Amino acid sequence: LRSHILERLGIAPDLPDERYSTELRNKVIIVRNRLYEHQIVRINYTTYDLRQDQDIIDISNSHCDGMLFSPEQRQNAHPYWYVRVLRIFHVDVILAGTEIPKRLSILWIRWFGEDPDWRDGWTKRRLPQIGFVPHTDPDAFGFLDPACIIRACHLMPVFF
Repeated sequence: LRSHILERLGIAPDLPDERYSTELRNKVIIVRNRLYEHQIVRINYTTYDLRQDQDIIDISNSHCDGMLFSPEQRQNAHPYWYVRVLRIFHVDVILAGTEIPKRLSILWIRWFGEDPDWRDGWTKRRLPQIGFVPHTDPDAFGFLDPACIIRACHLMPVFF
């Protein structure tokens, strides 16, 4: 969480592989050591006719999946990444040496990943197939800025 907060505050990593040292992470002070939990997050988006609308991600029911733009540059990469929102928080943080707390909204998420054995596309006449990244993967869970989510989505299960 502290590494995510440092990234959101614009602090550059001080270790190789885009990582933060323990010393730098300890400079993040969470006011009253408290995370404030919320049930919903509202995602603003622009409709096809240039009007503003809102999606709601509600963790108390099945409307808790979202999509964001993929940063992948490889050929035939899927243009979106998908997440399951597990918890919604806001936190007040102070960086050591400053006085003013900053409020950050944070999503705790589990990543979906593409099925590597599935072939999709126009020629195959099939949609992409995704599933949860295995929980043993160190990057299966993470924190995300709610502003990164472009739309809430409904993912349809596939039964074989």
